[in-house]
Amino acid sequence: CFEVKWSTDQCPSKSDNGSVIASNTSTTYTIPHLRGGTSYNIAVSAINSAGTSPSHRVTVVTEEKPPASPPLPVNVTDVATFTVTVQWGTVPCPDQNGYITYYTINISSVSDSSSGSTGGSGNGPGCGCGSGIDSGHGNGSGVKSGRGIGCSVPVIEEGANDTVSVSVPEHNATLTGLRPSTNYFITVAAVNSAGSGKQSEPLFVVTKGVLSVTNTTSLSAKTLTIEWELVEGVTTATYTIFYYNTDTDCFHNDTGAVDDVDSGEQMFTLTGLEEGSTYSVTVMTTLCGLQDNEED
Repeated sequence: CFEVKWSTDQCPSKSDNGSVIASNTSTTYTIPHLRGGTSYNIAVSAINSAGTSPSHRVTVVTEEKPPASPPLPVNVTDVATFTVTVQWGTVPCPDQNGYITYYTINISSVSDSSSGSTGGSGNGPGCGCGSGIDSGHGNGSGVKSGRGIGCSVPVIEEGANDTVSVSVPEHNATLTGLRPSTNYFITVAAVNSAGSGKQSEPLFVVTKGVLSVTNTTSLSAKTLTIEWELVEGVTTATYTIFYYNTDTDCFHNDTGAVDDVDSGEQMFTLTGLEEGSTYSVTVMTTLCGLQDNEED
């Protein structure tokens, strides 16, 4: 009979080393469960009643297979309005199945049915209200300003997917052209000559908005001034201000347009408010056909 032994120096483990006694009726043996793209040392010896012969040794490299697992860990290290930076580790050595040549990062936008831009009937108790915004409590058409704006920032369409490829040895990438205040899922996979491996578990991330409310000031018992600012690089937008009397469930909206961020018009004063009432205020901006909300 014959004895066949095999082992590897690449990420060695007990499962990668083995031996078997093969029948003398055959001069071939198929070694099962080897890893792809891995160099193995194989030795064959003959055995009879007098003992074991010197072994004949060869070194072979198995064909590559797609990576058996994703790179780990995967983290989002920075989130901005139009960009997200992703960082990832390596594929565990036994799962590489060959030489990793590059990584693919897949990003897909997902809708959020609980978004606060759902229009409500506005028929709150105790006041006669017109149509307004019901921050997720009502069902109806939303309010969107309609002025066209020149846009130099390419964006991934809502519901679309995009894939970025990054060559080894890089382990980070900044994804660009994203939508403000949008939900995204991000996955990373490793690729070798045999193809793409398994995707990592999806990471959920929400991009930042294009504006932030910086101050609210009550100048009198029935007025409230809201101030906001846009992120760097955004120079024009259309705003809609929604204010909600939490005591009466009454919604209102007023619209103002700002053509120049240096004009000092990034503020609005609400008048005719109910004295002594508490209000929830949302500033919505429309930029390049995109909507963004900032609530205070």
